[in-house]
Amino acid sequence: MTTPEKYFSIRKSLDPRSTGFTLIEILIVLVILSLVTGIAVFYVGGSNVDREMENEARRLHGLFRLAADEAVISNQEIGFYFDEEGYEFLSYDEKEQQWLAMQSDTLRARRFPSWLSSEFQGEANTVSQLAINDEKEQHTPLLVFLSSGETTPFKIQMAMSGDSANGFEIFTNGLDPITIQRIGAVSE
Repeated sequence: MTTPEKYFSIRKSLDPRSTGFTLIEILIVLVILSLVTGIAVFYVGGSNVDREMENEARRLHGLFRLAADEAVISNQEIGFYFDEEGYEFLSYDEKEQQWLAMQSDTLRARRFPSWLSSEFQGEANTVSQLAINDEKEQHTPLLVFLSSGETTPFKIQMAMSGDSANGFEIFTNGLDPITIQRIGAVSE
């Protein structure tokens, strides 16, 4: 037969308050772990500016490929105007003999972020074949995507201001596909 002392000692070991962790203790540990994980991800994840620069370069590369395809599909010359603030795509109106801003939402004018520096290299006077009506002030494209599928040879370098060695370049020789690569990377 069990004595009352034995009964109380068994009852004491089965008491939920005497064993394990409380809910508050577990929640505190979870909060501390989530804070440490969040800080680690923030520091290991890389710079937000680096990701934004890569996104800008990949967006421009994608827009170039889209403009080249659009020129062939629509049988229309599409130009690209570029300056230090941003860029825009232009379509050539043969009737008016002038370059007009694209009405497409996808190929609309865009501005570069203030921290981004960019440099354009292309052949001079490549668009002189197409007549330009000087009655209105307009942008003259620096490169043209022809309806034949050819593109004016060019190279654009994009990097963070003050760090030209770490960035992207987008280029083509005019016949090959438009390529994007990190500056300093060896092209295939």
